[in-house]
Amino acid sequence: MTNVVLIGTCRILHPIKTLEDINILNEPDLPFVHNTSEVIQRMNYLQGNYSYPSELSSYQLNGQPPSLIPNVSIKEVDLFIIEISSAKIINYGEHQLQLNNLTNYMKELGEVGKDWLTQLRDISSQHTLIYQKRQNLLNNLSEIDRKVMSESLARVQSKQQLFLDLEKIVALTEGKVIFVTHINATPPQKINIAARTNLIQNVIEFCEINNAEYINPTELFHQYSQEIVLDKNGEDINHYNKEFIPTVGKYFAERIAMKRD
Repeated sequence: MTNVVLIGTCRILHPIKTLEDINILNEPDLPFVHNTSEVIQRMNYLQGNYSYPSELSSYQLNGQPPSLIPNVSIKEVDLFIIEISSAKIINYGEHQLQLNNLTNYMKELGEVGKDWLTQLRDISSQHTLIYQKRQNLLNNLSEIDRKVMSESLARVQSKQQLFLDLEKIVALTEGKVIFVTHINATPPQKINIAARTNLIQNVIEFCEINNAEYINPTELFHQYSQEIVLDKNGEDINHYNKEFIPTVGKYFAERIAMKRD
């Protein structure tokens, strides 16, 4: 039995939950993270070096903070399985915000939230103050919402920044880590997402240079069609077909066994 901690999204959680010889030490429905900055924040939390502020719950967790299962220590972890699926970083001060939770919460705020999200979509590789206009719309919001919307910064991570964060993650996990990339699926428009392709390639390059272990689920397309692997007959490029998840689990099991031999 291998004791693992999962840090990522449903793309690692759901397949690995099907494996009988894998013991997941963090809560089974863990709040998802996507980028390396969030991963570092999560690792610091699990090691007792960071606390998720309750006032930022809607922006980070949308629920209770993640934790290890009762009576388990971080020292009992055999392996950290960590998915890196985004290079978009959003931070409020020292706190990393989670894009999905943030987006859902902003939509609940009406016009001002939608306006804020419009600017978020236009971020570049440089730090950008997200909310610079229509300050009058902030007046009816809570103090923490006004601060987050006025003071948060966003950027698209450079390759150098990605490599530095991956080095930190290897150190935080004491090398007991397997990185998992996104799956390089083709959208219905038949035009590949360049940012996703580049991120996958960069994670693989880092791992190969630094002898770090990785799994690239895009390999599934060597044996199965996208229509079989992914949800909605392959058109949902972010989620596995629910009936195919056990097969994805077996794929992960094989790759984990190979990496640990």
